[in-house]
Amino acid sequence: MKVKAIIIAMGLAALASTSAYADGSNGEKAFVNQFGVSNTANVDQQASTNDLVTINQGANKANADVESKNGGYNTTTISQHSNAADSKETATVLQDSTWANTTSITQTGVDKAKVETTGGSWNNTSITQNGTGSGTDAHVVQNNESHDNVTIKQSGSAIANTDSSNGGYNTTTITQTASPSVNLAQVLQIGAQGETTFISQSGDGYGHAYVNQHYSSNDKAAIVQSGYDQIASIDQNFGSGNKAGVLQLGKTNEAHLTQDTSFEGTLLAAQIGDGNTINASQKGYDNFGLIGQGGIANSATLTQVGTGNVAVVTQVGAGNKTTIAQH
Repeated sequence: MKVKAIIIAMGLAALASTSAYADGSNGEKAFVNQFGVSNTANVDQQASTNDLVTINQGANKANADVESKNGGYNTTTISQHSNAADSKETATVLQDSTWANTTSITQTGVDKAKVETTGGSWNNTSITQNGTGSGTDAHVVQNNESHDNVTIKQSGSAIANTDSSNGGYNTTTITQTASPSVNLAQVLQIGAQGETTFISQSGDGYGHAYVNQHYSSNDKAAIVQSGYDQIASIDQNFGSGNKAGVLQLGKTNEAHLTQDTSFEGTLLAAQIGDGNTINASQKGYDNFGLIGQGGIANSATLTQVGTGNVAVVTQVGAGNKTTIAQH
């Protein structure tokens, strides 16, 4: 009886040990290097496999948090450096049920970054921040995305937000350089496949750039702005193979481009000067629209519905107004 009891006890102990091993993490790696004063680093790896986390802090009062659970083979690198007595650097990475993602955050100023990924695999996110003044803020959200590439580079005061869900193979690049006040860039993608988005804002500040791509594929959207208080938006929804671009130089210019149920369309807008406005939209197949304005307070409106329409508008001066409807 004693022998049988011992065997049973050993079997229960082995079962408990096996269960605990199965529920835990396997092959996880975490490396933290801190140089400075009052830095904080937290790494929480839960029920994950072969993740690699590296945190390097050469700053004062920097904060880094990484949480990975229910996934594996993810690589996360956070580097924070500053000579300030209070660096105000904050980096957060949250991963749930993700596989083979690569995330890199580099901060050398007054910066805040957060990357949240749920589901999906093989996404690459790179954030480089060198915030001055009120600092920079970057927030990347991915839900069930695969093979996305997100690159954000910010210098000066800037905010960048990207939110992608249920798609993949998208490329998003946001570059905001030294504006004396806050620039805002935002990209929203839902069910998007193979989309390419580029936003660049520089100079004088208060630029606002928005790109929305919903249930579309293989579209290209580009916004370039330099100057004060510029606003630009591109919407590409329920289509494919479209190209849209905005170039604005000056002050208080505004451009809004929409390609809705559009296929293989091209819509381009360029404004140099102050207070100019463009509103343009396309529906259909193989439409082409080009609007160029130089001067002050010019406005142009373009509507294209159908197939193979072409419209070209050029306005130079002040107070000119054009409206074209092809439908």
